[in-house]
Amino acid sequence: MQRHSSISNMFITLWLVVWLVITHTVTHAGDLEFYLNAGRLRGDFYYPYHILPLMTALGWLPFEASLVLIQISIIGGLWLWGRAVQRPVAPAMLSFPFVFLLISGQISGLMFAGAGLCWMGCRDSRWGVASIGVPLLLIKPQFGVPLLLVTLFHFRPNTFAVWFRLLAPYLLLNLLSLALYGFWPLALAHTLLVDPPHANASVWQVLGPGVVMLWFLCLPEYVPIERLQAALGCSAIAMPYMPVYDTVVVYAFLPWWAPVATWLILPAYVAVGRPAFLLLMLFPVGLFGWQVARMISRSYRDGEVRYVPADDAV
Repeated sequence: MQRHSSISNMFITLWLVVWLVITHTVTHAGDLEFYLNAGRLRGDFYYPYHILPLMTALGWLPFEASLVLIQISIIGGLWLWGRAVQRPVAPAMLSFPFVFLLISGQISGLMFAGAGLCWMGCRDSRWGVASIGVPLLLIKPQFGVPLLLVTLFHFRPNTFAVWFRLLAPYLLLNLLSLALYGFWPLALAHTLLVDPPHANASVWQVLGPGVVMLWFLCLPEYVPIERLQAALGCSAIAMPYMPVYDTVVVYAFLPWWAPVATWLILPAYVAVGRPAFLLLMLFPVGLFGWQVARMISRSYRDGEVRYVPADDAV
């Protein structure tokens, strides 16, 4: 078993090295360039402005150095997420969405790290750790808000002092961003309406707002990891906007072959064009649906809904 694990780690390391070399020699990290331009106040920004000072700071560095730091955040953030939920993330690093994150220079790694810090901090009642994760998690509200709500619903901070410690850094950063950039929510809303993001693979586009009913899957008192699993699956479907590359976090909960199968997107894209990305979204969500259905069936078969108090949660 130990020898098998060592071989797997070597393969994953070689895989990462290959793609990092490709990124720095062949491709151009267009998303990172977009962020850096926004940090220099030369373009629009599609995310809450509390993260914009970080983009400004990255802009002071050479582009290659900024790209290296962003790629470290992607790998490290995904690793931290896996450590928080105690699931292997090495297979997720083989997926098409993960490679896309690396070559485009996406800031999703910060969101992954924030999700991990929030989950570990709330689980262990280390509210200071969780408070660091909140601003990072909410960089991308379409994924961050559902995950934060589910995390808080699980671990239920029960005093005003805890709530204050948890949310104060995020609120302070937003106040500072309002002082620096003015009332940026209006600018953000204008950007999203005038030039909406083009990487949307949400099933909302096909099924409409009725898909929010899927969130009721998260209400029964399953053990925390299982509720988080259901929330991730619902987030991927039941939000108006969901970029396909951010779904890499869900592969920590799926069979090892699922991330590898995402590379079928390439022949599918050649065959049907952009609708192939919707298929890439439906693939993990379909597996989630199967797992959640088994979870519900098992609960009813046993005659009770399983619940583990937060202190005993994994």
